[in-house]
Amino acid sequence: MMQDTNVAQVTGLGVVTSIGEDVASFARALKNGVSGVSRREGRIPALGGFLPDAAFENRVANLALPETWSRKLLRLLRRAPYSVQISALACLAAWRAAGLLERAPIDPTRVGVVVAGQNISAGFQFRAMERFRAEPDYLPASYGLHFLDTDHVGSLSELIGACGEGCTTGGASASGNLALLTGLRLIRQKLIDVCAVVGALADVSPVESHAFQQMGAMHHTDLEANPASLCRPFDANRAGFVYGQGGACLILENAALARQRGAPDCGAVLGGAICLDGNRSSDLRSAGVARAMRGAIRAAGVTLDDIDYINAHAAGSFLGDEREVAGIKQALDGRHGQVWLNSTKELTGHCLWGAGVVEAAAVLIQLNEGFLHPNPNLEQPLDPECRFVGPQAREVRCRTALSNSHGFGGFNTSVVLQASGRS
Repeated sequence: MMQDTNVAQVTGLGVVTSIGEDVASFARALKNGVSGVSRREGRIPALGGFLPDAAFENRVANLALPETWSRKLLRLLRRAPYSVQISALACLAAWRAAGLLERAPIDPTRVGVVVAGQNISAGFQFRAMERFRAEPDYLPASYGLHFLDTDHVGSLSELIGACGEGCTTGGASASGNLALLTGLRLIRQKLIDVCAVVGALADVSPVESHAFQQMGAMHHTDLEANPASLCRPFDANRAGFVYGQGGACLILENAALARQRGAPDCGAVLGGAICLDGNRSSDLRSAGVARAMRGAIRAAGVTLDDIDYINAHAAGSFLGDEREVAGIKQALDGRHGQVWLNSTKELTGHCLWGAGVVEAAAVLIQLNEGFLHPNPNLEQPLDPECRFVGPQAREVRCRTALSNSHGFGGFNTSVVLQASGRS
């Protein structure tokens, strides 16, 4: 097992998704296999795992923060883009869960912020452009900040008082895992002691939605079918990914220092790997999937036999799911019938840039609570040799898991996560 100097302890989780806007409700929905996918008239895309409509002020009130924090959150972000607001809500929930809200004695220059995503607020930009064309003088000066992805980093760093290193990580749908591994590396290199790793809500515009549909990646709205039945990872009848709105935050800390301050133990990020396919297209390559998984296992200091569970990228794309299964089988070297396998995207939709962080939170919840969530739409598994969790939740204790994320442009990533209570 790796030494504490190479491990990032997870001390806080925060989630805002279509199946739960806090960790407790998110965990219940996972266990019960609740889908957040619905159809919304007048929305583009019209099919997705949409967050409930709610005013930012109401969401802040639901956090039940101390009054000084509620005022600060509203003052800073009442007029911020929607995606930044969701990131802030997830970040503050995780910050509080880590015992940092009332400011433990941590040097702010040792606190960092890493935000997963690129082109994060495309929908915000699209709506601003529509109004700009009609009335150019409408555009506020603040747009010069808000259209940049770094608006997330700046807003969150001001919110929690982080003055260490920070950045955004862009790797398409692999961005979340890139952010987790960036946070881990900053801690390993002793550049910071605490890192808020945030998977930002992907605010897509009609342009991106149409492009994804045109290329066959995103599911077209089926007006006859039950919306919750349309996202089908690993199923023979899969027909593309379903968009998901959601954001999440993991607070990573130097494990030794976290123990010293008596921080909560939500699990650990042991290591991971990133590798490219040498491929600019959207086609996933099985060899890259396998290389990332093997590299993650080596980097984490564990063995193939330690892996109990894989949270697959599996978005429901026809070619992508098939090639990921082939890559998983290559990486597991004959153990694919022993390692549990599922996909959280069936329940939340595909949260795109933030998916890796949302799914890392889901993995840690499952490892710590002793269950694996179901995939209710998995009726005809594309490979009967694999150990899919299937339509019903499993009451099973897993300790160590891989969480895979892959992105257009040949990005392959895998992160090793472990349950709390490491020996």
